[in-house]
Amino acid sequence: MASFLDLPLHARHRVYAYLGLFRWCPIELSHPQIYEESPGPSHPGFFDLTPRECLYICRRRGGDQTTGPDIPDCLCPRLPLHRLLLISRAVYHDVFTAFYSRNNFLIRLHGAGGFESLHLGQHIQSTITSLLIRLNSWPCPRGHEVPFATGFQCATCKFFTADADPPLDMTSQAGQALLHGWRRFAERLASSVSPSQLELTLICDVTDKASGMAVLEPLLRFPTLKQCVIRLGRHFNYELYQLAREASLRAQGLYSETRGIFPFQRLPRELRLKILGYTHLGDHNSYFKAHRLLQITKNRLVGGQCFSYHGSKTCCRKCTVTLVDCCCAPVRAAYSSNCECRHIPFALSRVSKEMRADVMEVLLAQNSFDFLQDPEETIGFLRNFPQGTLKYSRGIKLLFSEPELDDWDQLRYREKLTRLVVFIRDNFELKRLSITITLDSFDRGAYAEEEEDTRFIYDICRDITRALRLLHTLEDVQFDLGWFKALEPVMKQAILGQQHPMCLSTAKPAVPSRRESGVWFKLPTWYQEGDFTRC
Repeated sequence: MASFLDLPLHARHRVYAYLGLFRWCPIELSHPQIYEESPGPSHPGFFDLTPRECLYICRRRGGDQTTGPDIPDCLCPRLPLHRLLLISRAVYHDVFTAFYSRNNFLIRLHGAGGFESLHLGQHIQSTITSLLIRLNSWPCPRGHEVPFATGFQCATCKFFTADADPPLDMTSQAGQALLHGWRRFAERLASSVSPSQLELTLICDVTDKASGMAVLEPLLRFPTLKQCVIRLGRHFNYELYQLAREASLRAQGLYSETRGIFPFQRLPRELRLKILGYTHLGDHNSYFKAHRLLQITKNRLVGGQCFSYHGSKTCCRKCTVTLVDCCCAPVRAAYSSNCECRHIPFALSRVSKEMRADVMEVLLAQNSFDFLQDPEETIGFLRNFPQGTLKYSRGIKLLFSEPELDDWDQLRYREKLTRLVVFIRDNFELKRLSITITLDSFDRGAYAEEEEDTRFIYDICRDITRALRLLHTLEDVQFDLGWFKALEPVMKQAILGQQHPMCLSTAKPAVPSRRESGVWFKLPTWYQEGDFTRC
């Protein structure tokens, strides 16, 4: 009689998947007791309008949530492991191998004593294919990265940060004990895994480079890893980043010693620019979408730093399998080949004058800068570029927030914007430049009680149009006005002229009537075409 084990391997694994043996969520080996019950999603309470779900699944969908310290991150149904293991010895071996080879596992420890509580036999270690090891966690021991603005509690589970783990210091007694336990565990794991079997993530925030080297030393005993992600600091540190990157590449067998200096500057300039375009200086679709924006605020580049549900910097959620433990290089001293964050190599501009010129050309030609700041500050930022390089710029975006619109006259933005436009006219190649203007005015218009209350938005649109008419040779100009969207084609034609290629399709601006459009398209009763054609 045919047995279940006579089925092909992929068929047996499909049966195990239907039974819930495989899951997206990482399985904690250091706290197996959380899987002994089957809580499932909790029912909404009186003040909770949405039921809770597994944090890992929520983050995989792009969301986030706040729970309590007594609610585990994983709320998935109980693993059917024990019942399957009791069927027979043959099924036990098959289920055991499938379970540890098809799931992602994590170990979060808090002190050297945590290694002693792990009961991982050699057979388990020889089967496991994906493992995340975290030797310390802050702001909470569950690996959540974002604290509340006060810094006293974790924003995800409300755990008090005072009880979290400090960075490892090899000169302290606690640090030595943790390193000793980690070395012993790593030695056993390294002797059990096969080459190109294990995807390992190691996270241990350290105080200095010497402590980081001590943490990474046990990795030298491992066979070649299929993948290796390393983090040595919660905040970016170039020295620790370089250490993590080299150790990761060595563990994967991808590191090669530098043999002399490649004569990059001897290459033809066209080829140099092409090569630099493939670095993070260029604009690629492979970036995490929030990191494609090069936003400038207070004369500082803040592009590449998106904001989470809790209002703080977060990661691309591609760097580790947990979607909780962050190993993104722009904000951490970490290296992950899966990270989709953008890490612009500004250090290249310090190599030589020729390299600096090439870097500036690629950066300006392939990116659009989004300025969310005072126009006067924007002039100061642009003046920092080497003379003659701004002509390579192809796109600029100016964003004006609600507070700026409210205080437009008090801030003297009409005069400041005019000075910025004059600077652009004198330093940019207008025939290859596109400008985008965004006004955060929709809420101000939507909540206005009287039509007259929106007059200031109209006046701002008029000021912007009159200033930009100095740049009539632009390649293109785009508007996102929020309110009074019907003015967008009017303003564009007033700036570029009816004969401009970008205006030929709308030689007569198609202004929607009040009956044909939503209220945000309404033209005010005081609209006059001459308001936008006079300088």
